[in-house]
Amino acid sequence: MRFFFLYTPCPDAGPAGIAEPRYAAAVLAAARKLGLKAERLAGPDVFRQLSELRGALVYDRTGPCPGGRRGDGRRLRAALAAAGAFVIGRPLPDKWGQYVRLNRHPALRPHLPAQRRLDAPEDVFALGVPEVVVKPRAGAFGAGVVALRLVPPYRARGRDGRLRPVVRTFSDRAALFAFLAPSLGRAIVQERLSLTDAGGEPFDLRLLVQWETAGGGERIRVDDYVRLGRPGDVASNLKLGGAALPPDAAARRLGRPELLSLRPALTRLARAVADVFSGDPGRIELGLDVGLDREGRLWLLEVNGKPGRAGLLQAYGPARYEKAAEALLRTALVRFARSAGRPPEDGEARPTPPDEPMG
Repeated sequence: MRFFFLYTPCPDAGPAGIAEPRYAAAVLAAARKLGLKAERLAGPDVFRQLSELRGALVYDRTGPCPGGRRGDGRRLRAALAAAGAFVIGRPLPDKWGQYVRLNRHPALRPHLPAQRRLDAPEDVFALGVPEVVVKPRAGAFGAGVVALRLVPPYRARGRDGRLRPVVRTFSDRAALFAFLAPSLGRAIVQERLSLTDAGGEPFDLRLLVQWETAGGGERIRVDDYVRLGRPGDVASNLKLGGAALPPDAAARRLGRPELLSLRPALTRLARAVADVFSGDPGRIELGLDVGLDREGRLWLLEVNGKPGRAGLLQAYGPARYEKAAEALLRTALVRFARSAGRPPEDGEARPTPPDEPMG
């Protein structure tokens, strides 16, 4: 069987423009270990190689490049479907669509910050809070995320679409509204929470959620680590120079011992989110950004359908990172076989025993 690791070429990324070349290498190595004929494929090349994609397994890791133009994702997905490929790595709804779906789940509603669409400049004041965060409805890497102080003098601080620092002060609402004009209809407004340590260093928790084969069925695997941003930044994204630490190391660095006792609550949160977005055979992974405020309350900030893996490698090292890549492919092969209406072959499915530790 043919396997393709599908990516978007990014000019400032790694070899061949792959945003996470180490992860691409880990996935391709795992695919070859499982007996697949594996190779990388850039998104624009799909339209020239449709015949080779027929009946193939495709891991769609395409996404925006910082500062670049967004690709035509719908056209790409339509081409893959027409070729008869089995695609994993399905995109999620945009941030507003996610919020609408998540807010319907009673267990998740208490963990969602107040938010609304930014359709008119006045919407930044509609939540009735002194500070908000404006986020693009579709984006990645913390690009375009800006914190706004809504008490005069109004202030904006964050990153523009090319990840360049933004620090602006506005003397009146008219100046603030002019700054917001390009984002209207393309962004959401979210209540800003106190998610920094005593030194002003932003941090959050990243949960990597995977569906994995186990005893003939599937289970949810959750890997968690803490992302620390640079002092003064709005987000703790690794692309902005942040760091990833396992919870015990982060608890010591931040002086937050409660990080060591959060795993049961985080697992419940991850399972509830997985329940909301389950049902698509091509969805095998999710990334959850979770905030911990100074009162110890957990906040679900965002869900990613194509989560980055650099933090997992940085926090835990290559063994866990490579094991997760292989487990993802095993699940993909089982689902591929199921979609074709046949039992998986020996080389396609080697379920993880139910009693094997989850890492």
